[in-house]
Amino acid sequence: MELNFFEEKPEDIEQELINLYLEMVGPCSPGSPQNNFLKVITYILILQQRKHDIAFKQNLWRYANGDFLKELGEFKNVTPIKAKASQALFKITLLSRYDFKVVIQKGIKVTAGDGTNFLLKDHLEFEPGETEKTAIFICDITGEKGNGYIPGQINKLIDESRYIKSVSNIEYTQGGAEAESEDEFRERGRETPESYSVAGPSGAYEFWVKNTNKNIISVHVDSPTPGVVEIFPLLKGGVIPEQSVLDEIKKYLNDKKIRPLTDNVVVTKPSIHNYTLDVSYWLSETDLVDIEKSKQTIEGIIQEWVDWTKSSLGKDILPEELIYRCRQGKNNIRIRRLETNLTYTEIQDNTVAIPSSINIQYMGAEDEKNR
Repeated sequence: MELNFFEEKPEDIEQELINLYLEMVGPCSPGSPQNNFLKVITYILILQQRKHDIAFKQNLWRYANGDFLKELGEFKNVTPIKAKASQALFKITLLSRYDFKVVIQKGIKVTAGDGTNFLLKDHLEFEPGETEKTAIFICDITGEKGNGYIPGQINKLIDESRYIKSVSNIEYTQGGAEAESEDEFRERGRETPESYSVAGPSGAYEFWVKNTNKNIISVHVDSPTPGVVEIFPLLKGGVIPEQSVLDEIKKYLNDKKIRPLTDNVVVTKPSIHNYTLDVSYWLSETDLVDIEKSKQTIEGIIQEWVDWTKSSLGKDILPEELIYRCRQGKNNIRIRRLETNLTYTEIQDNTVAIPSSINIQYMGAEDEKNR
């Protein structure tokens, strides 16, 4: 429901002005100069009310925007999350076993050959005799573009080095995120009270974990033993975070302003519940106009259900939801009948359900009259 600080209608304001004029001055007939002047005053008052209404609303999380929204965040010690660059753990192998210390300067560039580069985050020192080490490399551009490279894909060294034999990523690249939108910041700001204490509520840890990266969509917090807090984060798209992302979260949570001294924080990858998805479906002959378009629509609905299921930790496998979505359809395209191998499966709070295989078969069209 829209909140308005001023409820008066223009005609009511105009009538109030006319009544006041009649009381203080005298007659004011329609169309007279006095009446037209009062209409101008009414218009000015309405404009002022609207400006004041907007200004008052800037004090509320639901309506604030721009710099006003940022100021509200400052008041609660929360600021918009800036765009972040993707990162991953890389393995560097030297050409030989040297009898002196070898220093690889931070900033050396590696690419997959597509124009996106990853840079060594910090100086890396090889002690005499060492030939292999791992280190974090960060994408040279912020945003999601650097995400999703598979292990070994980024392996072309751009900068010359007399010591390096090979460099390649040993993790999926992750963590890249666009800058937080106003709507995302507004929603997070309204959750700020959860952060005021980590002396008990799991919501506080959930808030701070999501504060590290806007691509973290789900967090489960558990305390299996006194003093131990286990954190299970899940990335957008049901992606399991790599160790470098987990380490970044743990480092952030260990800030003395966030973690109580008595807590031992452990950041762990969520578990995966793999399942197979087999779907056979029939369309109604009465709805069948463009068969390929209809098939794409139904398969898109099935994929949306898969994405919805892995959009949060602990979300159960609900075949009824899949059937309901397909029966509802989209763009007047819906199934006549559907068969699936799925059964209701309860998923633990630290687990995400991800299909290991998806097999969708179109079985033909059926006449609605043959029910």
